[in-house]
Amino acid sequence: MLLFVSAVKLVAEIALMALAGQFLLGLLAGQKRDTNLSTSCCR
Repeated sequence: MLLFVSAVKLVAEIALMALAGQFLLGLLAGQKRDTNLSTSCCR
């Protein structure tokens, strides 16, 4: 049971870190993120 709870906690932490990383990347990119070469090639 403890292993299952630890695995769920790990997955939740990784998901939250990914969301936080995307948020910070959006802040750093600013208003010109739509015209950025690296973001336009990934669409």
